[in-house]
Amino acid sequence: MEKVQPFHDTFTLDRHIKASPAKVFDAFRNPELKSKWFVGPAGYEVAERSIDFRIGGREILRGKFPDGKTTSYDATFYDIVDGQRIVYAYDLVINGKRFSVTLATVEFRESAGGTRLLFTEQNTYIHAPTDAHTSRQQGVNFHIDNLVELL
Repeated sequence: MEKVQPFHDTFTLDRHIKASPAKVFDAFRNPELKSKWFVGPAGYEVAERSIDFRIGGREILRGKFPDGKTTSYDATFYDIVDGQRIVYAYDLVINGKRFSVTLATVEFRESAGGTRLLFTEQNTYIHAPTDAHTSRQQGVNFHIDNLVELL
C-alpha cells in the first residue's frame, strides 16, 4: 500500500466584479453561464459536465488536457443562500488518483459599482506535489478572471 502524507492549505480570493451580486451569483448557478467561465485551459476537452444547483445537488466536470492527463471534479452543494452565499465540497481526481478534497465558500457582497466576491478554499491535498497550493490558487484565479471577463 502506498504511503501518502496529506497536507493542507487555506486561501481567500477577494475580488471586485463590475456586476450586481445577483448577476455574479447567477453565473455560478446557470449551467450555460458557468460553462463559459469554469473551463480548462486551451485544448482541454470536456467529457462530461452537469450541474444540479440545489442543496444536496452535484456538479460534475470531467475531461482531458492536451497532454492526456484526465481530471474529474465532483462537487456537492451544502448551503445556498440566493444572491449571497454558496458552500460546497469537491474532490479532484487526476489520472485516477484523488489529488485533493476541498471545502469552498463563495460570498457575494454588494460593493460600490458591483460585487465583492470572497472565494475561500480549505484544501486537503492527498496525491499531490508539495507546491499544489500554488497551482490551485493560480487555477482559481484563472477561473475568476474568466468570470470577470464574461460579466
